[in-house]
Amino acid sequence: MPDEEEPSGLPPVAMVPVVKVFRSDAPGDWWPQGADVFQLLWCPNPHWDPPTPHADGSPVVEIRWWRAADLP
Repeated sequence: MPDEEEPSGLPPVAMVPVVKVFRSDAPGDWWPQGADVFQLLWCPNPHWDPPTPHADGSPVVEIRWWRAADLP
């Protein structure tokens, strides 16, 4: 998922996958119903007005929950 706007004037950059964990590798009751893949994404662009709940100027990360059957 690329940034919609890049304040530096550079082209938008896609979020970078940092880690992908499968439920079978880290079982537990913390998994959301129906999800069996956890993914952490990071945006390498500087964000001086990042979305909530990120602190000002911090790297922007996003957590995604998936179903393995839905992934290519």
